[in-house]
Parts: sequence; structure tokens; C-alpha cells
Amino acid sequence: MHVVSISGASGTGKTTLQEKLIEGYEYIRVLSHTTRSERATDRKGEYLYLSVDDFLRLSDLLWSVEIHGNYYATRRSELCRAAAQGRGASIVMSVDCVLQLNDFCAVQGIQHIAIHLLSPSKEVLSERMRLRGDSQKDVARRLTECGAWDEMAQTIDFIRLIPPMSPLETFNHVVEVIG
Repeated sequence: MHVVSISGASGTGKTTLQEKLIEGYEYIRVLSHTTRSERATDRKGEYLYLSVDDFLRLSDLLWSVEIHGNYYATRRSELCRAAAQGRGASIVMSVDCVLQLNDFCAVQGIQHIAIHLLSPSKEVLSERMRLRGDSQKDVARRLTECGAWDEMAQTIDFIRLIPPMSPLETFNHVVEVIG
């Protein structure tokens, strides 16, 4: 059993890659919780949406982070549920939480493959975010953080860095990395 974590800036294609792994290789999605509002472009089952009060009552957290004024987290039990199904699992997460996941997987005997999608140009990211319905204010705020996330990923030696390319090329490259 292995888990593939997928990190990257907003608009890099994390969820698209995860969907391709689920559809093409029957990966199990590790669900995360969030307090952000559901987007019209969100996929069914992508997140468990909670109020801030309900989120703050969560226990058994593997990782949690505040991004863009919203909270995100994954419960340990959710990763173990996915792992118990015996196939590969995938989780979309923030690069600053990958170390926590890696430590947990090591203790549990789960192989962790960390993927980080490097950001394309800010113009490309901006267009992707606008197409999914992000406000101009949200796009501007997220664009300021792209470089920092990529820089952070480059400091973690076990993360596989994936350069910007088309969704199909990204998927094919990641399948090669996973083996």
C-alpha cells in the first residue's frame, strides 16, 4: 500500500491529477475537511465542507493548515480507511504539511510518494483560477503565494518536483514516478 500526496499552488492541477489517478488506476481518495465554500467546479466528494465551529471540533487530525483564510485538514482515520482498502491512495494537500504525512506513513508502514506540481506562469495560473470561478481578489492573493510554495517544496528532499506541462503529460510523468 502506498499513498501519493499531491501538493502545489492554486491552479496547478492537483485535483485534476488526483481524479486521473482515481479513474485510471482505482486510487482511493483520502478526504480532507475544509471551511471554504464549495465551488461550482468542485468535484463530488472532493472535500467534506464544515463550518468553522465544526472544523475546530475535529479530532484525530493528521495535519491541518489555514490557507487563504480557510481551514483544511485530514484525519488520521481517513488515511487509515483508505489504506485499509489495499490499493493506492491519493491526497491533495499543502506542501507545508507533507512532512507530517511522511512521518505518519513511516510509523504506519505505508509508503509515501510526495508529488509537488511546480507552478506555470502567473498568467496561466490566473486564467485557470478565473475559469474555476475565483474572484479577482482571491486570484491576486493566491498568486503572491505560488513562488513561496514552490520554494518550500524544493527544500524537502523526498518530494518529487513535477515541472509545468499539460494535464496528460503531468499524469504520464507521475505514473512513471509512482512506478
